[in-house]
Amino acid sequence: MLNDFIKNICKNESLEVLNDYGTSAQSSLSKWSHREDSCRPLKLKDCKDFAFHTGYEKNPWWSFTFEDAVELKYVVINNRKKMPFSTINKNISVVTTNFFEVKKTLYSGSCHFGSLPDSLPLILRIDSLIKTNKVEVILQDINYLHLGPICFLGRMRQGERGSREKINLYSLRTDGFGERLKGLLNIMALANHISANFYFSWGQISKGARKFHSIAPPEKVFSQDFINSHVVDKKKSQLKLVSLNEVGKKAGADGFDEDKIREVSISGGFNGVLVAQNLLSNQIKNIKMDSRTYKEIFSNIAWSTELEKAKKEAQAVAVNHSPVAIHLRAGDIVYGFYRYMDRYLGKVIPLHDAVHLLETSKKNNKDVIIFGQDVQLCDFLSKKYGALYSKNLKSESFNEEQSALFDMVLMSRCDKIYAGASGFAVLAGWISGKKVEKEEMDLVSEDDILKILEKLNLLRGEEISSLQISFSLSYLLHKKWNLISEGLRLEIISLCSAIDDENPYYKLVLAAVLYKSEKIELADEAVKSLMKQNKYGLRWFASTVHPDGTTTLLNWIGFYKEAELKSDYAKVVVAYHHWLFCGIEERKTQKDDLVFLEVESFVKEKVFKDLKL
Repeated sequence: MLNDFIKNICKNESLEVLNDYGTSAQSSLSKWSHREDSCRPLKLKDCKDFAFHTGYEKNPWWSFTFEDAVELKYVVINNRKKMPFSTINKNISVVTTNFFEVKKTLYSGSCHFGSLPDSLPLILRIDSLIKTNKVEVILQDINYLHLGPICFLGRMRQGERGSREKINLYSLRTDGFGERLKGLLNIMALANHISANFYFSWGQISKGARKFHSIAPPEKVFSQDFINSHVVDKKKSQLKLVSLNEVGKKAGADGFDEDKIREVSISGGFNGVLVAQNLLSNQIKNIKMDSRTYKEIFSNIAWSTELEKAKKEAQAVAVNHSPVAIHLRAGDIVYGFYRYMDRYLGKVIPLHDAVHLLETSKKNNKDVIIFGQDVQLCDFLSKKYGALYSKNLKSESFNEEQSALFDMVLMSRCDKIYAGASGFAVLAGWISGKKVEKEEMDLVSEDDILKILEKLNLLRGEEISSLQISFSLSYLLHKKWNLISEGLRLEIISLCSAIDDENPYYKLVLAAVLYKSEKIELADEAVKSLMKQNKYGLRWFASTVHPDGTTTLLNWIGFYKEAELKSDYAKVVVAYHHWLFCGIEERKTQKDDLVFLEVESFVKEKVFKDLKL
């Protein structure tokens, strides 16, 4: 009857018996033990009384360790048959150790269970997306542990019984906290999916970005065991890796295939597969991930003691009426180096959209929690619109890393998440299963733009940074360019440049708009000021190539080309673009070009001399 019972479950749920895929052990033997005592429960034979028997001790146990992590769905435990001995076993705990070496109590209680065919055994169903490595049955008492047959039902792909070398997955991010954790979640999710090894780097962020990103040493973020098992030094490791995107391309329309990953990585002479931080489904087709995957994977990260405390505190915050989260990222995009370009505008909710969201939420009686590092702005907006600010909900003693994790976990508990394309907020969306939304104002005419300008002008008198105003203006100019007249464009970029007069990018755009408006002399003056910049000047805008193969100057070069015949300075900008943006071989050819030599001579002799550079 036992075998029939097991066969029915396997047939109905497409499972297999996993009792042959591992090794068993028990805490001790007794005078009633048999030869190979711990193996006897796995044979699934009806026994007259018990299958194994430990000695008399505190918390005796029996365990089964799988050869490789399996998708375990059921644990069926038959009790000892003879009374009154079977009552001893009712106080047991069943503990699983998953793929990430995290223990989880599957059952702990005092239920009196029986043994087939006379009565029902203890049947435990596992609703987990994480593969299981080990199962322990522990008696929560001082006594003997003696049970009947034990059965494990689940799934294990053919060929997985330790016969193949495991694939190594890597995430080697060097950017912010959110993007690094997204990369880590990806390799953990994929490793669990195919039973691979996973490794990640956690080096210091670049010196210029440290002011805006909280990246502590790994020992301040993760447990030491987690570090020892999974952290690698990117600088010291000489790894030959193939990207998951490349594997995906070679897989073609067939999409996800573990054998394809193995063929391209191990057979191709690579040390492993480099996984990016964007969704796995965007890197390789047809990979199936349950919507709960990232949430469960996140719960299996072994944090340091300090960060685990922050996580639990965020989980304990009382949130009422399904609040919405508004993430106001600022950092290096509003205040730092990345404001010298227009590439990352989409990562930030600009001030005018933040005000709109808060006004709308207040009108709809929705509670709001504001998240952000710009304390001055977040304090001002939370007080003005009656919102909560996450900074006021956490322990004052939290360091930057604790504060970041607290915000991430609390944000994930909100009913909706409004944010730009920030890795931090996107990760909160991943672990909550919610889509991050960026609700922008519905602007359809220049009159709408003018109304926003009036609001922003009023906010200039409030206790918020003027750089928030200039960023909002710049955002409007770039995103709603086609709605804005030439005259208003000039007004907006002139205001940006006046507010943030150290920003060379605003001077680059200002000159372009001035040339378009036929204000040649003023445009020339703006170009001159760019040439005076030592670090982020004209040469930098022309020569620094972004990951997509473009430069910041490329977006505006058309305006300068139109003015070449009217301005030697516009001609210089075009020449710099053509000279510095092309390849070295092409550059050698250009040096023989009389037109270019004329421009280069002008730059060296006239412009540099006039500007005393």
